[in-house]
Amino acid sequence: TSAQVRIDRDLHGVLRVLGRQNATEAFLWVYDSQIYSDNDGERYRRPPKFEGCTLCVSGLDAGSYRVEFWDTMTGKITGTKTVACDGGTLKVPLPTVQSDLAVKVKKAT
Repeated sequence: TSAQVRIDRDLHGVLRVLGRQNATEAFLWVYDSQIYSDNDGERYRRPPKFEGCTLCVSGLDAGSYRVEFWDTMTGKITGTKTVACDGGTLKVPLPTVQSDLAVKVKKAT
């Protein structure tokens, strides 16, 4: 995927994105890149909250997209948004991220 997490104009220093995408959909995992690093486990037990972040996904066709946010522990949708893309980069304001978040992006029909 070409997705990145940004805060304002800057690339987020801790949140990373993995996933797969094509021109009309993306299936993404946004995660705290430091939670799995060597530490005393405190970050895993009490993960920080990241707020005010934007998920930027390049390479999508112009149009309207339905975005679903998923809790990776429960497998349930925690929220949805409809976001317009001008054919450049889809910019999705993220809800608060704590540890990780799955995001499904599909072009609306």
